[in-house]
Formats: sequence, structure tokens, C-alpha cells
Amino acid sequence: MLSYGTYLTVAKTAAIKPSLMPLVWACLAAWLLPGCFTPPVVGKAHTEGWALESSVYPGDARRVEIDRATGSGQPAPTLRGLFIPSDTGAPIVVHFAESAGSVTSSMHSRLQYHALAELGFASLVVDYRGVGLSDGEPSPRELGEDALAIWNHAMSLVGGNAECLILRGASLGTIAASSLLARGLKPAACIAFAPVRPQTVAVRFGYAMYWNAFVWLASPLLRTFSHADPLEWLSQPGVPRLVVASAQDELLGKRDFERLKSGVETSGGVVTVPEKLWTMVMNDDPVMKALAKHVALTHHSYFVKAVEEDFLQGVFPSVPNIAERLERVRRLGPSGAVATVWASEEQRERLKQPLARHRNLPPNLALAAAFQLRDEEMLAFDDWFLKSFQRGVYESFRDRSFSKLITLMDLDDPSGRLPVALITQARAVLNEDLNAGGAPRWRRRRVDALLHAFFGEVVAGQVFAENGTQLEENESWRFGVRQDDQIPYAERSGSGTQSGPMFLHQLQDTYEADADGRDPAEARRRLRRCFLKAAGLE
Repeated sequence: MLSYGTYLTVAKTAAIKPSLMPLVWACLAAWLLPGCFTPPVVGKAHTEGWALESSVYPGDARRVEIDRATGSGQPAPTLRGLFIPSDTGAPIVVHFAESAGSVTSSMHSRLQYHALAELGFASLVVDYRGVGLSDGEPSPRELGEDALAIWNHAMSLVGGNAECLILRGASLGTIAASSLLARGLKPAACIAFAPVRPQTVAVRFGYAMYWNAFVWLASPLLRTFSHADPLEWLSQPGVPRLVVASAQDELLGKRDFERLKSGVETSGGVVTVPEKLWTMVMNDDPVMKALAKHVALTHHSYFVKAVEEDFLQGVFPSVPNIAERLERVRRLGPSGAVATVWASEEQRERLKQPLARHRNLPPNLALAAAFQLRDEEMLAFDDWFLKSFQRGVYESFRDRSFSKLITLMDLDDPSGRLPVALITQARAVLNEDLNAGGAPRWRRRRVDALLHAFFGEVVAGQVFAENGTQLEENESWRFGVRQDDQIPYAERSGSGTQSGPMFLHQLQDTYEADADGRDPAEARRRLRRCFLKAAGLE
């Protein structure tokens, strides 16, 4: 029995009002009755008004429903999500989202599904019960049952061949994926981002958010909601594993990270630790502030980076279906261009390079690159033509004829071949091809003004001597004189005037390397040609 003095000490230490002391006594009672409350770790995410037709998923994504019965024969909540196809017979990546992740959530990125489809992998992403499109109420204790239902549906899509399935989970989703491994299921591979433990995730969340004695007192109330601990099951041999984790993760901790890393690597898996974890805080959200590193780690699952590409290629060396992609280009490309490229074994082999990374590449673009670029230059193809999936990227090149693209990709110059690295760096400076109204953003006059700013030249009506943040009523854009590695600019948009720096990054070094030993006027002309090609203007 605690004394009254102890009672007051607990109240003061917990920084709560005496009226809330009954709750404190409940916490103290938990020391005698531990583990009586399941933490609400499944976020009920949904964006009202969501529609697949207006979403940014790949255009051939389709809805799926999973109906099933419980052990008692009663129907369980219907789970709903999406299937994103790729090549014929493509392996399927089965996604398990983080807490508050949903196929309908505006916070949930879509780029990973695009990227995987381009690489030759289909995707199945289904909301947990009570989340997004799925029926029922959120239940962390049913996470394993939901994961099994999603797995069974995926198995039906691949004819029961588990070697065609890859598990891919982020944060809470790593527990869902581990629950399948704990059942003895053997997918072809497992990829985990920001793993968390069911025994500790709620308490670590409490400490990260509040860090006071009340969290310590309440912690015995929280019981584990799953026996599928990623520290154990991601450390088991037999399934190729890639784990993206960090000791900085607030929901994992340094000691558990070291245990996880040792266990995974000892059993033949791969652990990658991002060098930098960029924090992402929106609207001063307190959760994102408290879990900045964990959120940043989870954010890695929204993309498919080189380490994951290499891992997937190692597990599936015959993916993608290059023969099918070649046949598509042969069937849809202009007959003359197809005949030209198919007549050269060297060009036909070079054509496979971009097709290995892009499922629905515009045939003219693929054929022109195979015809005009050299093998080493093809490595820069994405950075020049397909920088990202954002608006305005394909539009500059999608509908151009083979002959116009051949001209654009012609790197021959009287003073020597143009460096493709300089073009791709100019492409990064120019950013989007189109403005908000859909019109071309870059014309020759604007490119020339940018070059004047780059060389520190003030041109009336184009380049300010001081900065580029002020516009006259009749002006749509202006630049400021270059400042170190930045060029200030101002530009009118639908929402008013936007301004900021254009970052030069490595452009200066590459330009200087190309200009070394050349006449300054000749070096400048070459740089202009590179910018015009980056803007799709030549």
C-alpha cells in the first residue's frame, strides 16, 4: 500500500492533475495485471472522395476484393485494395503498409507501384480491416489474419507458386510480413523498411511523444498484439531478405537495431542503413516531429532505389520480360525505324537497356536512343528523358517522330561529341518541361536568358543585376545574376508569382571540364547546345 506522500510524489512526477489520479492507480494496478490493453497501432486512414479513376496510380491498376470466412464460419470483413499489373507472368510484390497507410490516403505515395511495374514486377496492395477501402474496425490483433488473407489472394493470382511472391512491408507492415514468415510460408523474398516490434512499438511511441513518468507507469498495461517479431523472423535463413533500418529510428532503438542487423546479416540477409535520414514535418504535426527519423525511414518505401533494384534483380535475374517488351516496340513503332534498328544487332541489343527499366516506353523514344546513343551514353537515358513520373516529363518527347528524336539525340559537334553528363545536369536545372497551364515552359529566349544569368551578364528585361524576385506587370519570368551555385528566378503561375533559386549543383564542374582548353565562345556554344537538348528544343 502506497503512502499519501508517495501518492503526491507520483502525481507531481507524472505532471497530471489529482483528478486524474484514478487513472494513475489503474496504471499501478497494471503491475499486478500486466498486459491488459492492446495498443491502437493501426491508423484509420482514408481520404474522402477518393476515386481510382482520378488517382495517380498506373492507368491499368484495378480494384480487388477479398471475401473470406472466419474459423467459426462467419464472414470476416471484406478487404479491398488494388492490383497493379506488369509484364505477362510477372512476379507480384505484396505490400503491407505502415500505420495510417492506405491505398486512398493522400499521404501514401504511388511512385513505388509505378517503378516496380516498370521493372517487371506487379503489385498487390490491400488495406487492413477498418482502413481505407476495407470493411470492419481496425484491429492490430487481427493483423496476421489480414496478412494471411492477402497472401492467399496473391497465391491465387500466381497459380499457387510462392516463388513468384515478394513480401514488402514498411513499419507496422513489417509485423504483418513477419506473421507470414512465422507461419512457415516461404515467399521468394522479403523486403522490410523501418521494422518495429509488437512488444515495444507502443511504449517507444509514448516515450518519443511524451517522455514522462506516466508513460513508464502505463507501459505494463500494453500487451503485445502479435507474436511475429521482425527481429526474430527477419533473422531466419531460407528467404532472401533486404532490410532498410537505422539505429536512429525512434521506434526501434539502437540496441534492437544492432540485434536486427547482426541477425539478418548472420543468416545471409542484407541490411542497408541510409546515410542521411531527411526529416519530413507537415503542418507542425506533433507525431511527425516526435518520429522524424522513423517517418523518414518509412518514406524510403515510397520509392524503389538502386539497392532494392539490385536485390530484386539478384532474386529474379530473368525479370523483366524483355522479349515481350521488344515485341511491343516492334509492333507499335514506325516500320521504317523498326527496320533500321532491327537490321543492326548492336542497336537491337542497345534497345534492351532502357526497356529493362521501362515497361511502356514510347517506341519512337526507345528506337531513337538505340540508334543514336552509344552504350555508355545510354546510362544517362533516364536522367535526360525520364527524370521522374511528375507532370510534364513525357510530354516533351512522347509524341515526337523518330526523325525529330534522332536530331535531338545527335551529340556530334564540330569541336567533339557533346558530353551527355552536361545535358543531364542541365536537365536537372531546367526541371519540368511544362508550366501549370500545359504550355512549354522553356523556349530559346528563356534558355538564353538563363545562360546570361549563369555567366553573370545583365540583360534588360531578362536578367536582374541583384535578384530575380521582382516582376513587372507585363513580365512572366525573370532571372537574377548567378550567386555561387544558384540562379535566382521569379515566375508567374496560376497562384501568383513564385520565386526561388535554381540549383546548379555539378553543372559548373562539368562545364569547366568540357571548356578546359577550348575557346570561351566555343565552350559557351557547346553549353547552349546542351541546354537546348535538355529542354527538347533542338
